[in-house]
Amino acid sequence: MSEELSIEQYRAELQRGAVSRPKLPSRKKQVSQPDQPGTETPPGVQVILGSPPSKSNSYRIVNDTLVKSTAMKLWEESFYMQCNLYRGVRINGFFELTLTAFFPSIRHDLDGVLKGLLDCLQTMQVIKNDKYNTAINARKFVDKQNPRIEFTLTPINL
Repeated sequence: MSEELSIEQYRAELQRGAVSRPKLPSRKKQVSQPDQPGTETPPGVQVILGSPPSKSNSYRIVNDTLVKSTAMKLWEESFYMQCNLYRGVRINGFFELTLTAFFPSIRHDLDGVLKGLLDCLQTMQVIKNDKYNTAINARKFVDKQNPRIEFTLTPINL
């Protein structure tokens, strides 16, 4: 039986090199295709604990190349570990994103979260491409004790 790690423990283990990025699932549940109705109900609301880095702190210029910051890499690793509800789900067509973000302070903005979230979902192959996102409903709140994001993907037919 494997022991579950808190986000802080996971980050410490990741920095030490004791854990590695999880493997992506090989089986995909087909949710929808561009011109066909969804074949199954979307899983529901996924909660990802932790506060994503701001967009301005997500990338650094190294040798004239744009690379992800350590903070962004850590958040992505944390996302991959926590995103269990949509693991194995495949949305091939158009979809809507509903997002509620709880930040530790009012300083954070939503645009960086949206980019990071859609990039992670595309990397996990939950969505085929973020260009199929037709609507975003995003809200922001402050929760100093429990920063997190909550999101739902809904396949749609146009």
